[in-house]
Amino acid sequence: MSSSTTPWYRTERAAIVLLVLFPPAGLYLMWRFQAWDSRRKQVTTGASVLWTAGIICGITLAIVLGGGGEEGEEPVAAGPQEAALRELEADSERPPDLYFQNGFPRFVHGSVPVQGADAVERARNFLQTYQDLYLQSDPNLALAVRDTRGPEEDGLEHVAFYQTYRGYPVYAGEIVVSLDGDQVFATVGGLLSDVILNTIPAISPREAEEIARDDLGLPDAPIFGETGLLVFDQSLLADVPPDPHMAWEVTLDDGKTMRVFVDAHTGEVLFKHPLGDYLDLEVSDAENEANAADDGCYWWSWDPEICDEDDFDSDYSGDLDAVRACQYAKDAYYFYLNKFSRDSYDNDDGEIEVFVHATIDNASWVGGSIDCDLIQFADGWVAYDIMVHEFTHGVMDFRPTSSLPYKNQQGALEESLADTFAYLADPGCLMGEDTAGGAIRNFCNPAASPFLDPDRMSDFLVTSADHGGVHTNCGILNRAAYLIAQYNFGLFGSPPLGKIKLGKLYYSAMAGITSGYQFIDWRNAVVARAAQWSQNGTHGFPPHAGCFVRMAFATVELGDGGTDTDCDGIDDILHFHDDDGDGVVGLADNCPLTFNPNQKDSDGDGSGDACDPDDDNDGLLDTVDNCPGVYNPDQANVDSHLDDDGDACDPDLDGDGLSRSQDNCPLHPNPDQADSDGDFLGDVCDPCPDVAGETYETSFICFSEDVPGDCIYYAVFDDSDGDTIPDDCDPTLGVFEDALAVVGPPEKLLYPIFPDADGDTIPDAYDPTFGVFDEALEEPLEKVLKPDGQAKQVDVEVNPSSYLKIPLAPCPPADDMQGNTAYGSADRWGVVVTDTHMCRDAFPQDELALLV
Repeated sequence: MSSSTTPWYRTERAAIVLLVLFPPAGLYLMWRFQAWDSRRKQVTTGASVLWTAGIICGITLAIVLGGGGEEGEEPVAAGPQEAALRELEADSERPPDLYFQNGFPRFVHGSVPVQGADAVERARNFLQTYQDLYLQSDPNLALAVRDTRGPEEDGLEHVAFYQTYRGYPVYAGEIVVSLDGDQVFATVGGLLSDVILNTIPAISPREAEEIARDDLGLPDAPIFGETGLLVFDQSLLADVPPDPHMAWEVTLDDGKTMRVFVDAHTGEVLFKHPLGDYLDLEVSDAENEANAADDGCYWWSWDPEICDEDDFDSDYSGDLDAVRACQYAKDAYYFYLNKFSRDSYDNDDGEIEVFVHATIDNASWVGGSIDCDLIQFADGWVAYDIMVHEFTHGVMDFRPTSSLPYKNQQGALEESLADTFAYLADPGCLMGEDTAGGAIRNFCNPAASPFLDPDRMSDFLVTSADHGGVHTNCGILNRAAYLIAQYNFGLFGSPPLGKIKLGKLYYSAMAGITSGYQFIDWRNAVVARAAQWSQNGTHGFPPHAGCFVRMAFATVELGDGGTDTDCDGIDDILHFHDDDGDGVVGLADNCPLTFNPNQKDSDGDGSGDACDPDDDNDGLLDTVDNCPGVYNPDQANVDSHLDDDGDACDPDLDGDGLSRSQDNCPLHPNPDQADSDGDFLGDVCDPCPDVAGETYETSFICFSEDVPGDCIYYAVFDDSDGDTIPDDCDPTLGVFEDALAVVGPPEKLLYPIFPDADGDTIPDAYDPTFGVFDEALEEPLEKVLKPDGQAKQVDVEVNPSSYLKIPLAPCPPADDMQGNTAYGSADRWGVVVTDTHMCRDAFPQDELALLV
């Protein structure tokens, strides 16, 4: 064979034959053939055609013959959330945009047709259809309507829902569904999922109030309103892992109103925030007579009137603060009236009260639960932009949805909105430049000297001062608002949106803010609304306005819309770098090829649980680990004969079919849950099965091991010296220990200690037929009370959840007191009395009040 002859294995025909018979070898040979042919520079037309046909045939055969796997192999089924997302993508008339936090879609933006007679029904139907996307399949979690708005001037409607868990409100668990006719175009907000909580508190609301007072160092602070039980989870307020608690919400005031959330089981203070709004400046006090906090909203002092809507007292003509206040208050009123058709701060012709020369540091709006609804200024602090700033705090107080806690991102959001409307009303970038203290912030360029406030999320200031940096971190959102109004980002040669469109956009979006709003939620709400207005041409918004808004927020590192250079409504990066479609892009995705929007990484190794072979890093692969998400290298499993779940994650340790929270003997099988003495401790594990314990947790009166005589019912014990220590356990019998005495009764009846939603007298947490009234249990209740050391039998017959008052036994002469009332709660299993040393003296109002 001469050197010019082509070997058989270098021919196109050989390559194609191999492609058919053995695809991998054929593809390799085809690749080599291309290299050889390129070197020869002798490619004929026939060879080119043959080559093209071979490539098509080879790839097809390779896919068919080489990629099929074993016969009958099925693709991995999508989980419920992913399946719901795919359904939403198919139903939406434009590609949806989503933002996930802890696996929950805090933002969904699309165009999904829905059915329903009105906006509320359509919003409900939408959330019901895609409930798995929103992780709302738990029957203990429910949504109720908080507020509806619209159709507004732009034709849009908004329905705000709040979440409950077994009837208790979830603080900041809120979501707003926005509709354009029969289409849902956005949802914004956060909800909890997979909540398992014991709803029976271990501490009373009065105890929670004392804890709140102690925490704030305000022992005599009065309580505002009713202390209520709710579910609190910090993850609804910030990007942190979920950690739900039953909590008492306590509101108190001692010159400054505070709200404190106290864990209803441990007494830990979970969160606290002020309800007032104040500018954070360091200036000298003018030392005049009063301020709203110290002077009861100025009700306790006589303050000369300077002006009203018609007249001005000429005696104040030389008082610059007085002259400015009269003029700027009117200007602020007409700014909101003319620009947004809002009639005063409350949109109901509310009287605007302004006080100057107040004994405060600068300026403040005083509203919220104090209900002053006024603006006060220190000397030299009356300026138009400051007036509009404080007026806007009043507008925020009277939104239809719930109020923002004045702390962290929520407080900074409110400060930014107050700054934004001040910027819209008063030209110029500097805030407060006309005050005695000079400018306090640069709205347009927050990072400029001398202010040096953050202007992007990477510079977010984490601090405990200033309620979490509300007056510094607001600069991030200020910068975004300025960019929306003044920048066009070089697109289309179009002018910026301008202040007028910014004002309309922000005023409209402001009404939908809920209590858990984070910066990203505000961004998402504004972006969704701008996109809808761009689509509809509302308020003259051009088609590319939505792109401007996305890019403005992207510039301050909120969202990634700034990479949408073609303004097609989808971020460019999502086109190429979100291979699993979970909304997390590029290197940020800890499972780039597996759908996992929650990005959960239990062991913190950088590989998400969805693709990590050992989620808990205990050295055992998930496929053989009996608790794949919980670190348990010992693999202990006490009921291994019943199930394969390790003790560390087994909800039913004893295998009797009841979870730990429902089982009255979690380590002893007892499917019948027999409990002869009704102390919430099953007979099989109760050391005293015939005598009731103190509480459902069964702590004994003497706080010792099981000794005969220890198992005495809490409200039925001999206490001859009245020190609340049972005689059987009292080392100093006959001596009254003051330190051990129970304090006096609270001022009002306790909150129901045992919530009973269905009214069958069985506490919700222990009700095997929760939601169903068990008529067999509606019978007279026999209560044994021992308030004075002498047993007293009382037969009562009342309706569930009603109040019952029982006369007390007469007091011994030495114990005669003035005005005694003991408070407690009663249920089918017994009585819990707050103060067991109460008796009736000469005062007829003495009584024992019980909630049955």
